[in-house]
Amino acid sequence: MDEHGKSMKITIPASMTFSSILRDLIGSLIQNDTQFSSKWKHRIQLMADELINNAIEHGSSP
Repeated sequence: MDEHGKSMKITIPASMTFSSILRDLIGSLIQNDTQFSSKWKHRIQLMADELINNAIEHGSSP
């Protein structure tokens, strides 16, 4: 995170193997650092999972 605790940069290989690791990390961050309902936490995690998978599948070389 930056000095204000508001951003984080993570670099991973373009492999679906790492998708679950990022999903779990995002889940942990929103569980610990937000006041969203559990329904919205699940939605955010699902949305992030879709974005990560699409980036890996469509944004990398074959």
